[in-house]
Amino acid sequence: AGQGVEQEEEDDEDEDGLLDSQEEMFKAVLAMIFKDSSPGFCDFLAQGMERAIYWDGQCILKEGDEGNTAIVIQRGTGVVEVGGVRVGEVKEGSLIGEAALLREDAVRTATVRAVGIVTAFALAREAVLEALEVFPSERDQLEAKLQLREQANKVLARPK
Repeated sequence: AGQGVEQEEEDDEDEDGLLDSQEEMFKAVLAMIFKDSSPGFCDFLAQGMERAIYWDGQCILKEGDEGNTAIVIQRGTGVVEVGGVRVGEVKEGSLIGEAALLREDAVRTATVRAVGIVTAFALAREAVLEALEVFPSERDQLEAKLQLREQANKVLARPK
């Protein structure tokens, strides 16, 4: 993800249940995105997520960069640009950069910049591939989602 991202370090200590609540938050966000997936798959993915904070104007994803993570927006919004032209926005609960989850050669098709402070979760390709080994039936569903998203991105990227 973008430079200057602050990631909260995970700690083995569980003071006041903070780690439990963070994992529950991860699970809740994943359950929204992967609503047709098994709870076990979402629980497994939650273990591989890291929290990140982006500041106003900071690049969350950069068009043309190779990607190995997808980002789930927890709070805040981002502006989506293709070729420097604003084509949309992402809001809380949005999954961005998801092509990187299954494809090693994934190149970012858009730039996403934070509008105000954005809190998000990064989900690494390695965590998804590991989850798919444990839950192989989820692969077809995830690939279908990615194909639909790629088609939508092609429509958005067309010159007007």
